[in-house]
Amino acid sequence: MRKLILIGMLYFVNCLAFAQMSKIHVFHINGINVTRSETYANTEALRLNSKVDSNMVAWDFLYNQTHGLWDDLLDVFKQKTQEQRGKITLDDYVAAYLHHSDLDYLPGSTDYAIVKASIKDDYLNNPQFFGANFDDLLLQFHDKYSVE
Repeated sequence: MRKLILIGMLYFVNCLAFAQMSKIHVFHINGINVTRSETYANTEALRLNSKVDSNMVAWDFLYNQTHGLWDDLLDVFKQKTQEQRGKITLDDYVAAYLHHSDLDYLPGSTDYAIVKASIKDDYLNNPQFFGANFDDLLLQFHDKYSVE
């Protein structure tokens, strides 16, 4: 009888361990110009609207820190440049840079050419346009979810 109870307990513990490993983790990452409390509220709204009511699903968020609307928009533009290389031209990139920097150099002018030359390497050669907060988001993920 003790052997049967022990086998039953081992089976139960094994099922619990498997259930923990099989949990689905849903992480919400906020968009631009959003506070931490708004991110939390948005995560809760997603959880409630998903109609998923299971202890097998864990909801959490990774906070993508804001640096102000314009800096966030420039960061997104840089990311999109890398994602869609060839669809956003170097001149589009220069135009966004000039706008962000409150400069009004005309295409073809000497000042425009200097700016274009100075940021061309960022446009062409940067292998990691994951965004300004990528490393922070990755650390948050590892802090919140680790497999032991």
